[in-house]
Amino acid sequence: MNNLSDRLLVWYDLNHRKLPWRSKPYPYYILVSEFMLQQTRMETVLPYFDRFLTAFPTIHHLAAAAEEDVLKQWEGLGYYRRARNLHRTAQQIVCQHSGIIPSDPDVLKSLPGIGDYVAGAIASTAYQVKTTALDGNVARILSRLDCNGQDLTKAASKRELQTRLLSLLPDDRVGDFNQALMELGALICLPNGQPKCSDCPLSTDCCAYQTADPLDFPFKKPKKSIPVLPKTILIIRSGDLIQLTKFGSGLLEGLSAFPMLEGHCSLSEIEATYPDSLITTLPKSRHVFSHLVWDMIGYQLELPDPSGEGWVPLSQVAELTFPTALNVYRKTFL
Repeated sequence: MNNLSDRLLVWYDLNHRKLPWRSKPYPYYILVSEFMLQQTRMETVLPYFDRFLTAFPTIHHLAAAAEEDVLKQWEGLGYYRRARNLHRTAQQIVCQHSGIIPSDPDVLKSLPGIGDYVAGAIASTAYQVKTTALDGNVARILSRLDCNGQDLTKAASKRELQTRLLSLLPDDRVGDFNQALMELGALICLPNGQPKCSDCPLSTDCCAYQTADPLDFPFKKPKKSIPVLPKTILIIRSGDLIQLTKFGSGLLEGLSAFPMLEGHCSLSEIEATYPDSLITTLPKSRHVFSHLVWDMIGYQLELPDPSGEGWVPLSQVAELTFPTALNVYRKTFL
């Protein structure tokens, strides 16, 4: 068995992980899974996938849901723009395509949050359309197969990879082939540490394994340091009420939040601002986003009377959606 795709598919049949969208490759399941898997590990996604499908078992249920309910089911996965785009995509599919998820990759790419990779994954896996699904895992495999030392983040390099991948696609089981490459990248052709080359069905084809060091590929740009932003979180209560706000535009748009000050404020500064309150120092916390870090300290304040806006009964807080970054402070009163 010399054909690369044949060997890869045999390996996949024997070794692939059992996943709900693979055992039941419904287009809707694949759509939801691909949105969730963007920038999130498989192990993290699985319980959220089950919870999401319980709340929204069909694309019609998702399209009809309120955005706040969608965000609540997404809570903890992060990157909430994915949830909003998935919700809008469901609404467009119901309104413009009678609830049928398109099979044409170009049509799929016209929907919110769907690019080349997600379109290819849905079209090939759900409908067996002969098209590529090029993600980071697959790009790494191709780079090592060919000892390709180019910067794969550049558009010209990506086009070359697409052409190379298209030349490898089999006529049958296209969806399984694309899934197999992604699985190989996740389980064998690892990005960090030592790739499991002795277990790889493609090792005889692999230039990096045969002639070089697989860890030399793909080309890696030096990592930029990410900014660390000091924050002061305030848990402001008055009896059975708590003061909340919402994030404006940006990564966490629309999510509930506690009052937040830039920088690390000292206890004396908080006491001067809230002279009539009972103040308790809260634990420090640190949250790493993809592009920055929040370095947080916090205070809990008990005010004699609620003043200002944003007061919410404590009994309603559990229904609201908060970013994971604030979990340490949310747990202080739930």
